[in-house]
Amino acid sequence: MNIILFAVLLFVRADHIPEFKAALDFNQLNSFKQHVLKPIIGLIQGAHLPLDIQLNQSIPLIGKVELEINEVYLQELTLNWDDTFIMPYQNKEDSIILQMRSANITVEAFTRLAFGGWSMLNTGTVFKLQNLDFSLVIQFDPTTSKRSWGFKPIIKYVDIALSRMQFIMDNIIIPPQAGINALVDLLTPMIVKQTKKMILKVASPALGLLSQNQRLQVAQQFGDYMYQFQITFTQPPCVIYGETTFMSLQLDIQIENVDTGNGCPIFDTGSLPNRVNSNQALELIVGGNIVDQLLWILIDSKMLDLTIDNSSLENIDLPISLTTNGMKLIIPDFYEAYGPDKGIYIRMYGQTAEQQMYIRSGRLLGSMTVMLDFIVDTESSNYPNNKNNCESCVIAYTAEVQLGLMLTLYNKSPELFAASVMLVKIIDIDQTSGELLTVQQLSIMQTLNSLVGALLPSINQDLNKGLENPFVGFFGLKEIDITMGDSFMSLGVVLND
Repeated sequence: MNIILFAVLLFVRADHIPEFKAALDFNQLNSFKQHVLKPIIGLIQGAHLPLDIQLNQSIPLIGKVELEINEVYLQELTLNWDDTFIMPYQNKEDSIILQMRSANITVEAFTRLAFGGWSMLNTGTVFKLQNLDFSLVIQFDPTTSKRSWGFKPIIKYVDIALSRMQFIMDNIIIPPQAGINALVDLLTPMIVKQTKKMILKVASPALGLLSQNQRLQVAQQFGDYMYQFQITFTQPPCVIYGETTFMSLQLDIQIENVDTGNGCPIFDTGSLPNRVNSNQALELIVGGNIVDQLLWILIDSKMLDLTIDNSSLENIDLPISLTTNGMKLIIPDFYEAYGPDKGIYIRMYGQTAEQQMYIRSGRLLGSMTVMLDFIVDTESSNYPNNKNNCESCVIAYTAEVQLGLMLTLYNKSPELFAASVMLVKIIDIDQTSGELLTVQQLSIMQTLNSLVGALLPSINQDLNKGLENPFVGFFGLKEIDITMGDSFMSLGVVLND
């Protein structure tokens, strides 16, 4: 059976149409689990484990034994990769099972041991758990709490089998270490039973409480602002069985500028296919709404702010220059108002109007709104070296510009993304302010479109060099294949053997 973990990330929408989907093939997951789990194991080495074992037991010929184990820290974890799995559980839709076989774990803890009320041990110790078999079943239950993750994980079943637990300590006079280990062999079944009980009675409720009272939030800095991404499951994770078996996750993601309080608007999207390339280990399927979200962040954060001057046009065959003389025949307004030989800056920056992008026939197309300032240096003695601190500059003309865009993305190589811009064209322009109120709109549009058309070859030349994929090499990731479809883009992950 081709078992797939299928994750659907649903961006905030009233009609709950998924905007982002991911499919993780379980068969391939089990083949590359070392790539995924080894870095995680490295991160949790030395981690504090929430275990607090208290055992009171009467043992024949020994009497009452009191054992307390707390302040537990993980020192080392070794897994048998061939016997480590994450799978659906007993054909249930709301449960998965994690299985580990023949694992070896070393933990450090503070231990108190007493016989008949007499303290025999009260020190730091090391436990070596050998040939540990562990099974854990997690069930996902629905919840209505507004502050919750959107579901409640419950640990429904725990099974632990331990061949031997070795007990190592320093500075112990009585009893001898060998005797302690013999005693530990007697106590091991009771320690295992107590651990299982603690997981079910303490760890599971604590996890459930956390899921009900702590929203999933991620904060990220973009430009000068901090943005918060709030994630909520619209329904519990669910295993769906059929020709392929997968787990379905659906999420709402709300984006807010923490500093200004601006919230990302809702964009339209269409339905997306569950899978495009079923032979991929991991496949991400995104719609145009993802691009709209990214453009909103780019503009709201003011990261889109570009100024060009006459030096930007060097080595470009263009019949104009960014001076009042160079633009006299096309746009005489600047020459007539400010005189000859004055330098001109063109500044483009973001406008908070909603953008709308679409993915059609393998291309990304749509429109976006930007602002343009034509800035004239009335002295120009330091042009173009004073654009960041130009006291003699005036904003002659400001316009709201609607751009039409069309581009495609593709793989340059297994490690590189590349893009090709097919079209950038001004389709509408509307003056909003500026010293000059009689500038001919049509002339401005024609000039700017000629300028953009002349810049496109050099832009595409740079884009064709490719952008290095920073994720290649992590978690066994070999490359990412891009497929542009209708209303979606598929990112298929290829893993090392």
